[in-house]
Amino acid sequence: MVCRACDDPPCAKVCPTGALNPREGGGVRLDITRCTGCGNCRDACIMGCVFWDDEINKPMICIHCGYCAKYCPHGVLRLETSKEGDYV
Repeated sequence: MVCRACDDPPCAKVCPTGALNPREGGGVRLDITRCTGCGNCRDACIMGCVFWDDEINKPMICIHCGYCAKYCPHGVLRLETSKEGDYV
């Protein structure tokens, strides 16, 4: 499961500290310094795409960099540019 880059991300709406900020084109950016580890974002994600780092007790949020696509053994992940110039 990877972040689907929601246009109106429910994870950002429930963050009490503003650690998750909607990105232009969909998805969110995480300011880990503002995150308290409450878990609201994980619970709010309808796709189950907010994974949890138990060591630091904070979420792991996909930033759509494409790094994982290089290592997908099945070739099912890729990063493409949409017509608007955003990554999808």
